[in-house]
Amino acid sequence: MELIVLNILSQIRGIINQYLLPVLDIITMTLIIFYIYLFIKKSKAAELAKGLLIVLVVLFVFTLIGFPVISWLFDKLLYNILILIIIIFSPEIREILMNVGKDSTKALKTQEDEDAMQTLVSSILKLSQRKDGAIFVFARKDNLFNIISSYVVWDSSISEDVILFLFDKRSIFHDGAVIIDQNLRIKAVSAILPLSDSAANSGKLEKHIGTRHRAGLGISEKSDSLALVVSEETGNISIFDDGEPYLNIPAENVKATLLELLYKKSEDIEDREEDEI
Repeated sequence: MELIVLNILSQIRGIINQYLLPVLDIITMTLIIFYIYLFIKKSKAAELAKGLLIVLVVLFVFTLIGFPVISWLFDKLLYNILILIIIIFSPEIREILMNVGKDSTKALKTQEDEDAMQTLVSSILKLSQRKDGAIFVFARKDNLFNIISSYVVWDSSISEDVILFLFDKRSIFHDGAVIIDQNLRIKAVSAILPLSDSAANSGKLEKHIGTRHRAGLGISEKSDSLALVVSEETGNISIFDDGEPYLNIPAENVKATLLELLYKKSEDIEDREEDEI
C-alpha cells in the first residue's frame, strides 16, 4: 500500500515538475515583464527605454551581419546589461523599492479623509457610468485662483449628491471644473481652466480629444495640481499630473491611481523640505 501511495505521489510530482511549474514560470515572468513595461511607460524613463531598445536591436542586426568590432561591443554590452539598466534607471528602481509594500492610503490621515475619498471615487464612477462629463482639480501648493480665469466660490465637504448635482447636464455648473483643496473640501465650482498649449503638437492627446481633456492637461502643466476628467462621449476616466496624461483608467484602478499620483508629489515635496532643514 505504501509503495502505491509513494508511486502516486512520485507521478504527481513528476506532472507538476514537467507541466505545472513551467506554465507558472512563464505566467510569472510575463506578469513581471508586463508590470515593468507599465511602470516604464508611465514614468519619464519611457523614451530612454525606447532608445536603449533601439540601440540593442541595431547592434544585434550588425552582429548578425558579421561586423567583428560591433559583435565584440554587443557581447560586452549584453554581459553588463544588468549593471547598465541599474545605472540608467536608478531613479525608477529607487522609486519601485521605496514603494514596495507601501500603502498609498496612508496619505489619507484620518477616517474622515478616507470616507471623503471613497465618496468622491464612487461619485466619479457613477458619473462615468452615466457619461456625465466632469473635471476635478486637486490643489497642492500652488494658488489655483491666480491661474483659473473664473469660478464660483463654494465651500462644502464632498458628498455624492453635491457631485452628481454639479455635473448633471441640466446644471448651470456642469461645464466647469470642481476645485478640491488638500483637506478634500470643495472650494470652487464652474471653474474655467487654461487649455494646454502643447496638446495638439506634443502627441500627448489625440487631436479629436475634447476641451475637458485639454483643460485637464493645461492646468497640470501650468500648476502643481492634478486633474481628473470623465469623458462625456465615452465615460472613460483620465488623470493629468505634471503635464503627463494617464488615459482610460479602468474603474477598479481609479482610486489606487488617484491616491498614488495625488500624494506621491506631496510626499516628495515633504522629503525635500526635510532634507533642506
